[in-house]
Amino acid sequence: MRTNRFICAVLLFVAMFFTQRVSAQLKSSYFMEGSYFRTELNPALVPTRGYIALPLISGFSAGNYSNYNSYENMNYLHNGSYIHALDPSVPASEFLSKLPNKCVQNIKSNLNIIGLGFYTLNGTFFNFGANVRIDYNSATPKEYYKMLKGAYDSSIDLDNMTVDVNNYLETYAGVAFHLGENITIGARLKFLMGLQNGKVDINKMYVDNDKYSISGDMIFNSIEYDSSNHDGELPDDIIWNDTQNFVWSNLHSFGGAIDLGAEMRLLDDKLKVSAAITDLGFIRWSADTQMAGELNCEVNRHTNIADLLAGTNFTVKDNFSDYTTRLTTNINLGVEYNFFDNHFAIGALSHTRFYRRAVATEFTTSFNVRPTNWMTFTASHTFLNGNTPGIFGAAVNIHPRAINIFIGMDYIGSRKNTTDFEPTTMSEIDSMLSPKATSYNFYIGVGFNFGRPDFLIE
Repeated sequence: MRTNRFICAVLLFVAMFFTQRVSAQLKSSYFMEGSYFRTELNPALVPTRGYIALPLISGFSAGNYSNYNSYENMNYLHNGSYIHALDPSVPASEFLSKLPNKCVQNIKSNLNIIGLGFYTLNGTFFNFGANVRIDYNSATPKEYYKMLKGAYDSSIDLDNMTVDVNNYLETYAGVAFHLGENITIGARLKFLMGLQNGKVDINKMYVDNDKYSISGDMIFNSIEYDSSNHDGELPDDIIWNDTQNFVWSNLHSFGGAIDLGAEMRLLDDKLKVSAAITDLGFIRWSADTQMAGELNCEVNRHTNIADLLAGTNFTVKDNFSDYTTRLTTNINLGVEYNFFDNHFAIGALSHTRFYRRAVATEFTTSFNVRPTNWMTFTASHTFLNGNTPGIFGAAVNIHPRAINIFIGMDYIGSRKNTTDFEPTTMSEIDSMLSPKATSYNFYIGVGFNFGRPDFLIE
């Protein structure tokens, strides 16, 4: 019974992140001069004023990045109704041809807890703050979906399936300073406190006709749990991801990270070239708040959930040990050209993410309008990573003397379904409302401005 309860908790924990539709880095903000959010993409890209960011209202971002569209690939329009890709009427060849060899998904969300940024008299910019972050990654080989469709002769052997989630508190201190007249250097140091981590590695999944054999390793770490009471059996009272049960005295997992960036201004500041690496770091997860073990399961193709749980064996390890997870590191390369007295600008940004077992790159172009020195509008278009033409982004930043308002999205699908049928199931509603891009995100926040430095006053 304890094993079944634990496995149910694990499945619910993982499923919660699979169903999120909502990154901490909004690419559309990269060339918006008044936004303090763009320091997350490059710590050298400082805002035009100092700012104060308060809890709850100062900023929230969420996004899903993947190399395939999980909703569009999994739902097919047939005779005015949506059917799931695993329905027998959907040809396996048609379904599988739309999938990459490895389906990668990264879900991130970030809640700004507090922030402060200010200029010194010599023009150096300092900023401090704290965020709560969730970073989910999964990698699923194409053969897994081939197995689900039964598109194999007699047997199939799978491995390298993985899911991992990091939930952590981040505090940071940053600085940006001028190196000569045309170069700005920026750095941000981060201290990380691990709240929760879950990692599932499927080492082997073997299918022979209707028989499935699965083996893997699972590790879960949470400040809700004290492994000092571990007696070789599963606990009855683990409720994963229930923040009301956090026991802050169990905070034993820590880490660090660094952001580095630079910007060079040429042709009287009309041409700007910039580069940055962000979230280069790790978290060391303590054995004191850990539950780990081996998963083995042998079932047939038609096994229901109850029988699946009954046929699954989770063996708790006798001894736990510390382990390390790395953050999803990003590299950003940007080029911007300003014209008409800086009221207009065009920009190009290369954004590369290094997942645990994959690398993904997107290329974003943007057109920026600055009618005044306290307002910026941006329209962008993202290429690569499976996105088709028609995937736009938009953002607006209003930042007069006292307040800073920002709202934006990187992925806005321009295509829509033209059928006039009325959806009757959640799957059909999901299919109608899901974006036609491989990725989607949004960012919103309100801060308070102060202290525009003299060298930025026109």
